[in-house]
Amino acid sequence: MLREWTLISHALNIAVAEWRWLKENPIKGVRRPAEPPPRDRRPTSDENERLLFALGYDYEKIPSTVTARVGAAWLFAQETAMRRGDSGPHVGKSKS
Repeated sequence: MLREWTLISHALNIAVAEWRWLKENPIKGVRRPAEPPPRDRRPTSDENERLLFALGYDYEKIPSTVTARVGAAWLFAQETAMRRGDSGPHVGKSKS
């Protein structure tokens, strides 16, 4: 929810400052929703195995289908404690 709120607020700010479509940002004075609590559990071994089975991932074979590759990526993410923001390129962002 917070990501969508930020996106909408930014778009409205551009509509005010750059495009002059609005006189002011209508959500500027509205309180943002509270941040949700962090997740505190990892998928169980059984949940992981069922997901990998559904994706067609086989530990003994090189993944040859898109869904099997998703299974491999899932395992990698689980083993490295990868977060959602770590999964793709960071265009224009510095890691320093």
